[in-house]
Amino acid sequence: MRRGRPGVAPHAPRHALTTGVESAVLRRLRLRHLELLTVLREQRTVRGAARQLNLSQPAVSKMLREIEDVFGAPLFERSRTGVTPNALGQAAIRRATVICNEVAVAEAEVSVLRSGASAVLRIGTFSITSIATVAIARLRAVQAGVAVRIREGAVSDLLGKLMAGELDCVFGALAPEVLGAEAISELASEMIREDCVSVVASSAHRLARARELQWKDLQEETWVLQPHNSLVRRAFMAAYFDQGLSPPSAAVETLSPITMAALIGLDTRLLGAMRSENVPLRQSRGQLVVLPVTPVASLPPLALFSRRTPAARSPILERFVAALHWAAGRRPRLGR
Repeated sequence: MRRGRPGVAPHAPRHALTTGVESAVLRRLRLRHLELLTVLREQRTVRGAARQLNLSQPAVSKMLREIEDVFGAPLFERSRTGVTPNALGQAAIRRATVICNEVAVAEAEVSVLRSGASAVLRIGTFSITSIATVAIARLRAVQAGVAVRIREGAVSDLLGKLMAGELDCVFGALAPEVLGAEAISELASEMIREDCVSVVASSAHRLARARELQWKDLQEETWVLQPHNSLVRRAFMAAYFDQGLSPPSAAVETLSPITMAALIGLDTRLLGAMRSENVPLRQSRGQLVVLPVTPVASLPPLALFSRRTPAARSPILERFVAALHWAAGRRPRLGR
C-alpha cells in the first residue's frame, strides 16, 4: 500500500482530460508563444526578449498580444521600464516553462531511444545514497538498455527541477519547511523507508565495540558533523536537547559523508553523525562501524516524489519505484 507524506498528495489516478477551454487554447497557442513566456521570466523588456529570440520588437509585441488574447486576460503590466507579469502571467509562465522543458526532454529522449536505449529515467537524489544506487542497478537488471540520468543535490533544489519538468522523480527526504511551500500540493509521494541518524566511528575507536551507549556518553567526544542547517545536524542537536543536555560542538563540519568517513579513517578519535542511508557504502568497505546509541534520532522518511498529473506514472518510473522498495527491503534494521 502506498503511503504519503503530510501535505503531499498520493499519486493521482488516471483521469480523462477535459475539453473546451483547454482545447481552444491548444488550437491557438504555439510553442513559440510558450517560448516567449519563458524568456519574459528573465527578460523583463520587449527589447530584451526580441534580442534573445532573434525577432523584431513589433513581432514580439504582436506575439504577446496574441498570448493574452488566447487566455482572455492581461498577463503583464506595461510600464516605461518594461513588462512585469501579474498573478495570471506568473501562472502562465510557470506552466509554459514546464511545457518547454518537456519538449526539450522529448527531443533528448527520442534521440537516446533512437540510439538503442529501451527507456530514459531522470532521477534527482542527494549524494551518496545506497538505496538509490542499488535500486538503479536492480532497474537495469530488470530492464536491459534503460538510460538513467542522475542529478545530485539538495532535495529542496531538486524538487524545483522536478516541478519545472527537468526530472521525472526525486528520491530523498523533505525538510519540514519545504512542506509549507506552495508547490507541495502539486507533488505526489510514496514512502520508501524510515531514516535516522547513525553515529559512526573508526573500527579503531575506543568505543567501537561498545554494546550500548546513550547520547550523554558521547557528550565529551570529538565530532565531525554536518552544517547547522542540515536535517542530520538538527536531529543530532534535538537528540541532546530532548535529554536536557547541551549538544557537542563540531571539531569539523562537512556536508559530504565521503569526507566525513575519510576524516574518521584518518583521525580515529573522531565520531561522526550521518544518515543511516549513507552508512552502508562506507561500512561495506570496512571504513566505519555504527555505534549502538539510544534513543534513535529520527529523520524524515525517505520517499519518492513525482509530479501530480492526470496521466498514470510511466512504466519505467513504476519499475524504479518497485526497485527502490526492493532495495530498501534488503537494508538492515535502522540505527545499528
